[in-house]
Amino acid sequence: MVFAAGSFSVLLDEMSSFTRNLFHIIEISECGSEEIEGTIKSWEFNKGEGWNRSTQQSASFPHSFGFRTEKPTIDVTGITRILKQTPSQTIKNGQVLTTFPDLAFLLPDELVVLQNKLEKQHCKLITEPDGRISSIGLITKV
Repeated sequence: MVFAAGSFSVLLDEMSSFTRNLFHIIEISECGSEEIEGTIKSWEFNKGEGWNRSTQQSASFPHSFGFRTEKPTIDVTGITRILKQTPSQTIKNGQVLTTFPDLAFLLPDELVVLQNKLEKQHCKLITEPDGRISSIGLITKV
């Protein structure tokens, strides 16, 4: 399903410095009789560049994130415990979602809440400009 709001093909001229044309591709999968999950991938139009992956910084919307009917339960204490047991105390790239698969289904605002909770536990969750989680690790004092 492709979802767009507003004038999909309008050139915003002077407005392009503070607003973006966006379109979203929504992929939905059935997980059970009453449950769905899926991903949303978003693109933004930048004058002079054309269509690019959206970023949190420029469009206030990440390029890709997941969702599902049942809100994921994230165990911050469990994440901290696993990180302490990891030799480098850091998990990077694809290993983050392999180790903590429910993170893939957090909405952008839920991810920010999780980042704040993790920082209180001396952990840091780092995202790429397009919204992907790049790493999670313990914060060590220097």
